[in-house]
Amino acid sequence: MQAVLTLKNAIKGTKLFSFLYYVRFLYRAFPQACSNLHRQVKNDLSVFPKALGYGYTVYDLTELNESYLCSMVALATGRSYEETANYFAELKNDQELAAHFALKISGNPGLQELYGQKMKYRARIGWYAVCRALKPKVVIETGIATGIGSCIVAAALKKNESEGYPGYYYGLEINETQGYFFDSSFKKYGEIVWGDSVQSLKNFSLPIDLLITDSSHTAAHEEEEYRAMASKLSPQAIVIANNAHNRSTLLNFARQSRRRFVFFREEAARHWRPVGGMGIAFK
Repeated sequence: MQAVLTLKNAIKGTKLFSFLYYVRFLYRAFPQACSNLHRQVKNDLSVFPKALGYGYTVYDLTELNESYLCSMVALATGRSYEETANYFAELKNDQELAAHFALKISGNPGLQELYGQKMKYRARIGWYAVCRALKPKVVIETGIATGIGSCIVAAALKKNESEGYPGYYYGLEINETQGYFFDSSFKKYGEIVWGDSVQSLKNFSLPIDLLITDSSHTAAHEEEEYRAMASKLSPQAIVIANNAHNRSTLLNFARQSRRRFVFFREEAARHWRPVGGMGIAFK
């Protein structure tokens, strides 16, 4: 009780105190409505019980938001909305990939709490569709984290190969404890290159058809990555930035390299956390 009084005295007169006062007033004046709201918020948050303490979260996009992403990918790749939507559906219905994620999650209690039993792809569904539409020979991702995006890109490359368009993925990652999901089952379609992404890009000699940047979350490092790979992009290469919601690095690169730029901001379905955004630069 003494601790409660001490806290009350500490915040008295602040905006937080006023806010809590009005919350108490509303709860007393409209108990049933507030109880229902509390129950709904609790249910929504329970979908991702450990998300707050983790570096990133997973969620589905709203139906409308996903349709916006589909339209943007269609524009960037020069494909129809219908074809792009088919690629989205293709990934969602990929039972082999879903089973792979489920198996890997089941063996890791921490990931079970974070991801649940079914992986949610977020805007990475757009990565898959770009890869399917572009039919790239070389894909590079800088910063692979647990390897969710790596697996999704590899699944697209596997599908492309079945249609006569082979390609290969290179995941550049400095932290050798990462890449949990991207195991040996994907070795035919890609590999992880350990080390600093900028140096790895400088050492890379093949033309790059699709580049996805998601490594160090600083503008300076991302700019270094663009400088390192600028001369290595193929004529119709597409560049995706997974941090375009909080900096203009890819937009600046697009302007300097005479590329068009579009931006997509995620809208999460039944999720409480502020979401991210994705930029695409293309010819």
